[in-house]
Amino acid sequence: MPTKIFEQEILGQFVDLSGGVFRRVQEAAVLTPQEPQAGRQYVAGVDVASSVDFTVVSVLDVESKEMVYMDRFNRVDYPVLIDRLESVYHRYGLTSMIVESNSIGRPVIDELVTRGLNIVPFTTTSATKQAIIQNLQSAFENGLIRVLDEPVLVGELLSFESKRNASGSFSYSAPDGMHDDCVMSLAFAWDGIRERVQVVKNPFYEY
Repeated sequence: MPTKIFEQEILGQFVDLSGGVFRRVQEAAVLTPQEPQAGRQYVAGVDVASSVDFTVVSVLDVESKEMVYMDRFNRVDYPVLIDRLESVYHRYGLTSMIVESNSIGRPVIDELVTRGLNIVPFTTTSATKQAIIQNLQSAFENGLIRVLDEPVLVGELLSFESKRNASGSFSYSAPDGMHDDCVMSLAFAWDGIRERVQVVKNPFYEY
């Protein structure tokens, strides 16, 4: 659980929960892109572009939890987009690629699946977005993740905002006129790593 939310929800302190979301970004943004290494496992998160946004692919090393690659592009034909995603998949020998299934993402997923790729659809709702953003937020705060020193990525992370709704839930987005494609792609990839962590149950305990 992110520190701010813990302080308010658990400790009962008043905390301003609006504004910037991610802490310790500069501490984490120290890496340069890495070529795939034999014996390593990688997952990727993909935020597929709408008409004015960017398609972003973020690749993470499952064991080290380090970002090793990012691709960001827009205004490409549909076949080029598919080929580009497939190229990243095979280049890093991905164990899975998490792709947002909303809107334009659905046909992208369908085509990638027909090509034999292990694609994990992610349906973005206000609840699921809150969950993956808060998980990524905790990862930065606790020093669990390191990312590329890419100005666009760092800029999006630092400017990403939260607002508390009347219901008590949170909404997350980039400021007006800015993008959050890199943030969402990274959040999908981080969620993919978390899903790969298996909980081994104690056989002597009654659940």
